[in-house]
Amino acid sequence: MTGGRHTRHMRSRKGFTLAETLITIVIMSLAMMLVSSGAVVAHKAMIKAQLKADSQTLLATSVTALNAELVRAAEIKTSASELTVYSEKRGIYMRFYNDNGSFDADGDNAGILVSTSDTADGTVADGVYTYSLVTQETSSSGLYAQIGDISLGGGDGACISYTITVYDEGGDEMEQQQVSVYSAVETADANGDTEKGGD
Repeated sequence: MTGGRHTRHMRSRKGFTLAETLITIVIMSLAMMLVSSGAVVAHKAMIKAQLKADSQTLLATSVTALNAELVRAAEIKTSASELTVYSEKRGIYMRFYNDNGSFDADGDNAGILVSTSDTADGTVADGVYTYSLVTQETSSSGLYAQIGDISLGGGDGACISYTITVYDEGGDEMEQQQVSVYSAVETADANGDTEKGGD
């Protein structure tokens, strides 16, 4: 009788069997995998969106900085991949060109560089000062800008056209913008031909 009572007592206990516990663990594991993979996808999408926003900021900052010098320039000389601008206010020539292949201490490409000098040919009495067109804070996420397709045309004012392209650290193009700036200054192309804008 004691044996029967003990058996009834064991059957009346409430709890989970081994099979129910294993099924629960499998279901919870699958749910956790779905949640974690969704978090990874969301994180990648956030990084991609941030990179896109950073590249648009770098593009806009580069265009604004370059246009500010072109509009106020007293003289502009162009070639296919660089601009030389004379700033009467500063009394210096500024040469804008691409940083091709050189990297700073952090491994970042400096993008568009500016060299200042006393003369149009780049020789100086006081030395040449070279710096990046935009700060490294603006050029974040390994992004860098390059200038190209520089040309000038006529009309009521001298029209300087150029393209700014933003690349990621792998060299893939992120953003690009063609820009035309009108200036009432004398301009010269690579052949030394000058063009005077409207008065």
